[in-house]
Amino acid sequence: MIYIKNTDVYQPVQHIVATFHQNHHKYCLSLICLFDSYTLFMKAVTIFLVCILLTISGRAQIFSTDFQDPPYPYYDGHKWGITDMNRQVRVAPQYDSILYFRATLLDLYSFKADTFALVRKGKKLGAIDLQGNALTPCNYDRLEHLYWGIARGKQNGKYAILNLKTRKQVTPAVYDSVADHCSCTSRIFRVWQRGKQGYINADTGKLVTPIIYDKVDYVEGMDTIGLVIKNKKCGLVSLMSGKELLPLVYDTITPMCQNSNNVVVVAAHASGTTKYFDWWWQEVKFADGGKNLRRYNDYPEESKEETPPGPKIGTTSSRILSIYKQGNDNWKVNEEDLMNDPPKIYNTFELSGFSSVKLIPTEERPAKYALLLVRKNGKAGIIRPTGEEVIPFIYDDIVKTAHYYKTTLNGKVGMLDGLVLTTIKKPVLKRILEKEGDTFEKASNVGSMNAWLVELPDGKKGFMIKANGRLLIPGM
Repeated sequence: MIYIKNTDVYQPVQHIVATFHQNHHKYCLSLICLFDSYTLFMKAVTIFLVCILLTISGRAQIFSTDFQDPPYPYYDGHKWGITDMNRQVRVAPQYDSILYFRATLLDLYSFKADTFALVRKGKKLGAIDLQGNALTPCNYDRLEHLYWGIARGKQNGKYAILNLKTRKQVTPAVYDSVADHCSCTSRIFRVWQRGKQGYINADTGKLVTPIIYDKVDYVEGMDTIGLVIKNKKCGLVSLMSGKELLPLVYDTITPMCQNSNNVVVVAAHASGTTKYFDWWWQEVKFADGGKNLRRYNDYPEESKEETPPGPKIGTTSSRILSIYKQGNDNWKVNEEDLMNDPPKIYNTFELSGFSSVKLIPTEERPAKYALLLVRKNGKAGIIRPTGEEVIPFIYDDIVKTAHYYKTTLNGKVGMLDGLVLTTIKKPVLKRILEKEGDTFEKASNVGSMNAWLVELPDGKKGFMIKANGRLLIPGM
């Protein structure tokens, strides 16, 4: 306990601030203050709150640095390395591949940004940080990040548990599989061995339960409770201590709710006998026999108001653009209403000199502002039905991809912005590696790195920012 009294308030609090700032991730601070006046009390509270805000701000700054300047893999034609938005070399090219990239993984419990990459040398996998330091050496046949910096590595057909934060292999490679973490604060995972399952604490590498069950699972709504099944009988164990909470004698165990989110466990026997248990694993009785219980998270449907008759707001218009070939490179584009038979024609646009005309799907807009992909003298461009040229006829091909247009010229690839129809990158790329880029994008902290993985004519590979076409390859 720390006692603060009279004018001695500042020196102890300064010690608290320093200790808390340095060791907040290791200690839970318990503070009891005894004061002679309300003023001293408010001073102490103010100082204490400021120290907390400064600590969180410091951690947020660490996180935002990597978040604002995320790392990007690149390939120099021989090996893979890591760069940043300024094209500075963070990790020199030395790996045969970077299979999975994790950018600024935010640990909600420590406010720390963790960044790492899974890399391959030859046929072996390992993990590195953004300075190129080995989090685990390239000794594994298979390496996968599971959660919270915990990974599983495969050696000689068996899995080991690794902690990428502490850079340690937590267990030997003795498990057939490791998967599925609980939603509690402890890193509890399921493990398989010789056809049986159990739980393990990935922080300590110690088994929470023996690996003796036919199946283990997690109980919805009860983060620290595990469901175990053996010989077709169910029971419950604590994921914190491994202690048996309900014995392996029940045919089914189901989490239920009595009101709000008051969880009640229903354990049923095949004979028809049903027992009810509260959070403290004491048997409880219900006067109605549990008829008003419902499954956890099985909320009743909300009553829906009937939509009044009349036009629906936001529905798609029945008007469409129909394109008719007239011959001799002449075309007619009609704005038609399909609700009428024959269709009612609102506008007609005449086009000539184009070998092909195709409508580009866009958001709903007036007909004269629609976009048409056309070809003229062997070149592709984009126009409006009025004949207004939007993209000049200089490309060998134009292909719409999501919110962008991929352009091709003389075997090279470029990109156009699909919204404002401006050039992001002229056709100077060998190709855009969309599938490979997706692998990196799904691994990033924001769901997308806002960049494409591209290959240059000289064989180099790296990311290109979608907003401005900037190539993130050192030396470019």
